[in-house]
Amino acid sequence: MRYEDSMKGIADQIIKERQRASKIKNNPEEFHWYDEYATLNFFQFIRKNIEDLAISEQLG
Repeated sequence: MRYEDSMKGIADQIIKERQRASKIKNNPEEFHWYDEYATLNFFQFIRKNIEDLAISEQLG
């Protein structure tokens, strides 16, 4: 169940990121450097969660 819950969390994050990207596309003047930084942090979060899940599956 932990794997499924983690995937749901990641899917929610992706949806939020797509909504944010759509907002930026529609209002490009609101795009700032910290949006790029937030995007990088988001993908780093996803990579870390996937690595954690892979390790837990190997141990479990």
